[in-house]
Amino acid sequence: MVDGLIMAAGWWLGDGARRRQEAVVTAQQRAAELERAREELARRAVTEERLRIARELHDVVAHSMSIIAVQSGVGVHVLESRPEEARKALVAVEAFLGAHEGAWGPGTDAPTADRRELDHDTVRAGFAAVTSPGRLEVVSRQPLVLLDGAHNPAGARALAAALLEEFVVDRRTLLVACLADKDIRGILSALLPATGRLIVTTNRSPRAAPAERLRKEAEALGLHAEVAPDVASAVGQAIDGAGESEAVVVTGSLYTVGEARELLMGPGPAE
Repeated sequence: MVDGLIMAAGWWLGDGARRRQEAVVTAQQRAAELERAREELARRAVTEERLRIARELHDVVAHSMSIIAVQSGVGVHVLESRPEEARKALVAVEAFLGAHEGAWGPGTDAPTADRRELDHDTVRAGFAAVTSPGRLEVVSRQPLVLLDGAHNPAGARALAAALLEEFVVDRRTLLVACLADKDIRGILSALLPATGRLIVTTNRSPRAAPAERLRKEAEALGLHAEVAPDVASAVGQAIDGAGESEAVVVTGSLYTVGEARELLMGPGPAE
């Protein structure tokens, strides 16, 4: 009987050890799963942060690229023309490549194996070759005609600044047509410093604002606006009244720019 009790005690102790060992293994497995889950959440957070940075810098990058590569023959140099915006454009690219500490989100450092430094010659070549249809795009030189899809006050301010700094002419005729859900007064107000003659119209989008609404918004800002029934009529009106030392700028919406581009350059994809 004593031998039986000893054997039972041994079995109980052995079973307890096995259970304790199993509990340790289970805890380790759960810890590993939690670590993997934490790493996955961190990766997702980094991805979301990089996307957020890209979204925030999208307009700045688009405008800086277009201004850098302005197709007017005036020889604009990236670092002389828009050094801050060019820097932000490069930061956006570096954020995707993980080229520097913190590039993958606040307090993060890209793994060494995943870092890709930007080649200086490639950067120079990229800035020199970039084109951006509908962003300060020159489509005619006699008279000078530019297309820019600025459709919010920030974009309009960037456009006005570029016109004043890079396109010095006797007078500018701005042709503006916007979508109804945009801040039309804010757009016109931002364009005001670069506006000589103003023509307002409506584009073919079902969301387009009526030309009369644009005229009233311009009037509230102290601007006299000529009204045209559609983009085609407005383009003809603007170009017919422009001299050799003047410029015509089509803006307010990418829909407006698209219509004007097709009229002036023919149908087909933008290159």
